[in-house]
Order: sequence, then structure tokens, then C-alpha cells
Amino acid sequence: MKRQFIAASVAVLGLLGALGAQADEAKRSFGQYSDDKVLVGKVKSALVSDQTADTDEINVEVYKGVVQLSGFVSTQAQKDAAAKVAQAVTGVKSVQNGLTIKK
Repeated sequence: MKRQFIAASVAVLGLLGALGAQADEAKRSFGQYSDDKVLVGKVKSALVSDQTADTDEINVEVYKGVVQLSGFVSTQAQKDAAAKVAQAVTGVKSVQNGLTIKK
């Protein structure tokens, strides 16, 4: 129940950020910017729901539908799973997995 609340909260925050922010007109339209912000929330929510890795240490950025994962995970399996979860989110065009495995 707590993870579902967190996941919903992350999605709502992503949506609010998209609505309140201005687009960088030279690089993407407001619609693209909004779509990217919504995708950030959806990917973070999916990662929380998956419970594969500690999502507090995973950063998610999106640009024109391309997801960039960065941060730290404990194992290669967690790194691979995070990319798979992100790729499965509707609207994600591709995933660049920059997660680092803790040593």
C-alpha cells in the first residue's frame, strides 16, 4: 500500500512539474516537454512498483521520449531490470542505461 501511494505521488509530481514549467522553445515544444515530464513520473512509478532496486539511488531524465537512467544499483541484474522496466513504459522510445554498479 505504501509503495502504491509513493508511486502515485511520484506520477502526480511529474505531471504537476510538466504543467507548471515552461518549455525550452529552441529544443522542444511545450507538448514534448510536458510528455517528457509525464514520462519521468511514469518511469519512476514503474521502478518503485517493480521493487528490483533502491529507487532512491536511481535518477530518471527524459528528453523527447528517450530515458536516461543514472545513479547506483547493487548488481548487474538490478541494472538490467531497471532498463527493462523503463523500456516497458508506454511512450518510451529508448533507454540509455547509465546506472553504475556499487563496488
